[in-house]
Amino acid sequence: MVKIAIRTSNAPYSGKGHIHRCLQIRRHIKKKVVWFLDNKDINFEKKVFKRDKIIYEKSSKSINKLSDLIQRENIKLVLLDSYHITEKELFKKINKKVSLVSIQDKEIKQYADLTIIPQPIKILKKKITIKSGPKYIPIAKEYVSKSIISKSKNIILISMGAFDKAGITLNIIDALISYDFLDGKYKIIIALGEKSPNINKVKKKIINYKNFSLLINKKNMNAIYKKTFFAIGAPGLSHAERLAAGVPSILISQNILHNKIINEWVDMRCAIKSNKTKNSIQDNINLIISNQELRNKIIKNGKEKIDGKGAERIAKEIGKIKL
Repeated sequence: MVKIAIRTSNAPYSGKGHIHRCLQIRRHIKKKVVWFLDNKDINFEKKVFKRDKIIYEKSSKSINKLSDLIQRENIKLVLLDSYHITEKELFKKINKKVSLVSIQDKEIKQYADLTIIPQPIKILKKKITIKSGPKYIPIAKEYVSKSIISKSKNIILISMGAFDKAGITLNIIDALISYDFLDGKYKIIIALGEKSPNINKVKKKIINYKNFSLLINKKNMNAIYKKTFFAIGAPGLSHAERLAAGVPSILISQNILHNKIINEWVDMRCAIKSNKTKNSIQDNINLIISNQELRNKIIKNGKEKIDGKGAERIAKEIGKIKL
């Protein structure tokens, strides 16, 4: 059977988005798959199909083992999803021996046979080999909620990504601690990955606050989303999950790319935007708490944009490529 190679990033500083969206896409691929990852990961190995093979490269930037295997085995297509390897690098390395599908978070000069941009970014020039927009965001279908409004939501979720290198989580905690009226009324849950450099700092900040709790490496956020009143987070895969689950979000940028993505979500009325300062975060908390109409509009628009079929759509596009 024809093999498909997936080269994606699972380095701690890359977050969880790349690996999770590739897992969702893989569920809709019928052919045999070989994974190429950065780091040894026992938890990930438990998630992949038993018939899949996993190979670990020497670094997040390496594609040496991938290119070697292309020479030796019947690999016909490579799916790339990593910030650390460019389409151009991989295109030159594989030298047209296989088809290339690339997942990007912005419009780039295209080298791949097919580029998927699972973000709310408008492509300036319409190209049949570029597919973009929220309908291509590959979240798990289990996050899609049919209900629009819940009266029992009492969680404020802080979700700046698994790593949060910039430490914006700490700014959000400072902003929320200042609200006396939140104590007792809302539970504040902070979600971080086990490799985040902020874990000890977060524990120190919240040690005297009973309504704050820290979740490390939570595998499935669905139960949390069902009780979340609103979230403060980054514009990654978790934001799409929250939209599907009916959770309105305040989005905060961690880099230049995030600025553009957040502006697009705001234009579609699927989020509100804050900068990372305490005053800005507090102003937007006031806005989202006090304005039920705004919350309901974000929930409604989010459910219209994210239907849980993104992975299936990407797999169908991959299936159109002649191998």
